[in-house]
Amino acid sequence: MNRHQTNREQNKTTMNLSHLQYFRELSKTQSYTKAARNLYISQPTLSHSIATLEEELECKLFRKAGRGIVLTDEGKLFSNYVDDSLRVLEKGIIELEKRRGRLSGIVRLGAIQSVRTAFLPEAMLSYRRTRGTLVELAINQGSTNELIFNLRQGIDEFAVTSEFKGNGFEFTPLFKQRLVVIVHKGHPLASHKSVSIHELKDALLYTYREGIIVGSEVNSFLIKHGLNPSEMNLNRDSDDEMILGGLVSRAPIVGLGVDSSGLAPYKDLVTIPLKEKDAQQLHPIGILKVDGKQLSPVAQDFMDFLVDFARNYYHEGSGVNPNA
Repeated sequence: MNRHQTNREQNKTTMNLSHLQYFRELSKTQSYTKAARNLYISQPTLSHSIATLEEELECKLFRKAGRGIVLTDEGKLFSNYVDDSLRVLEKGIIELEKRRGRLSGIVRLGAIQSVRTAFLPEAMLSYRRTRGTLVELAINQGSTNELIFNLRQGIDEFAVTSEFKGNGFEFTPLFKQRLVVIVHKGHPLASHKSVSIHELKDALLYTYREGIIVGSEVNSFLIKHGLNPSEMNLNRDSDDEMILGGLVSRAPIVGLGVDSSGLAPYKDLVTIPLKEKDAQQLHPIGILKVDGKQLSPVAQDFMDFLVDFARNYYHEGSGVNPNA
């Protein structure tokens, strides 16, 4: 090695963790302005860090494309290793912080109403006991469709929702809610231990709107058992169990809905199991996130915790939740 090479090596700045984190963010946003804003650094600082990284690697990682930038072939190759390396490193940091009860950060998630009064609060309390109190859980409530919008907009990192099978999303099952008959305790059906859906084919039934996921699941259930929803006497005003329970508690009517903690405030209601076996696993609940999205380390930790919590929470590992 000659003297000029030695001087060049001595003047070269060694890449550090910040350089890799800056590179990852820039490769995601493909914009120096957006990446600098997300990283809370100045654009010149970001530009200098990327230039330093390219100098050390002796290759261009980005090239101009219109008003933005894109990864070069070398940048794409390097990006895969950077993502994997940072993910492993961040997981290690999370594990150390968990051991010391110092795990911190903000988890932004969405949740449908039916998991917000029992399952989610119990999971949060258990999480606090094992992880400490430094993690902030910022929870947005909404329907599954509203939460899907939030995920697309990047408002939430993941959401606990009804099952959604649309393109671009990944659904991880947690448990299933059963379909039941809901009546006031003074109703003639209240003393029944179980009821067949065919016994109710001529009754006025209050249930969910057709335009929501659980409403479509009720339709499929009725059709599967030889009933035509359009020929039945169905009142479809309800978006969730809170509304459905409120209606049934105030009139001598029959409700058809999932057995969730949304009914808990109504102490004068009785839920009656349906005899049809598939009614026991009608409505899947799980974690929904954008397909391929890399969650923040603390969000990934809480998501993994929810999956384990649901597995241990429900009876005999069946995945069927009698009252989420």
